[in-house]
Amino acid sequence: MRDRSYRVVADLTLIAVAGATGWVLFGWVDSWGVAAGLFGGSAAPVAVAGCAVSAVLIRRRAPSVAVVVVAGLVGVDPLTGGALAIVAYAAGLRWSSLPRRLALSAACLAVPTAVTAVIAAEGPLPLLRYSVMVVLVTGVVCGVLPGLVGALVGQRERLVRALRERSSSLSRHTAPPRSSPDCGNGPG
Repeated sequence: MRDRSYRVVADLTLIAVAGATGWVLFGWVDSWGVAAGLFGGSAAPVAVAGCAVSAVLIRRRAPSVAVVVVAGLVGVDPLTGGALAIVAYAAGLRWSSLPRRLALSAACLAVPTAVTAVIAAEGPLPLLRYSVMVVLVTGVVCGVLPGLVGALVGQRERLVRALRERSSSLSRHTAPPRSSPDCGNGPG
């Protein structure tokens, strides 16, 4: 029961942080002036906060979808990288195979870069280069690194669980040593 209540509090805190970060930062700074065009002037912070909260909500059931949604959001505005860190860590926890980990890293880099390239393609070349570099750094810091940390933590948890199961299995199947009956070799 305590573990479940801790999980609910942690989820609510993550949702609040992701929503507030998206709302405040995206409303405060629109890096490329894209918010008004994509979501409509005053609706941009609400839309970004809603996307971030939705991704945090689905991160356990559909981590692939959550990573792609938030990575696309980072392509629109790199200041939403906090939500990417949350979903990348959660995806890393669940994914134990190397191909999935590589896909996570690739999505954290390729999706925001593609979105940024499409958005900034109309501008001058130096702005495109700068925008792509900012998104790549954000993808590495807020996506790849938390994803790898999540993968390491998840691997450790799986290993500890397997060791505990093995230990309990060995303790059940190993009989305690019996004392041998007296064979008449003692005094008396």
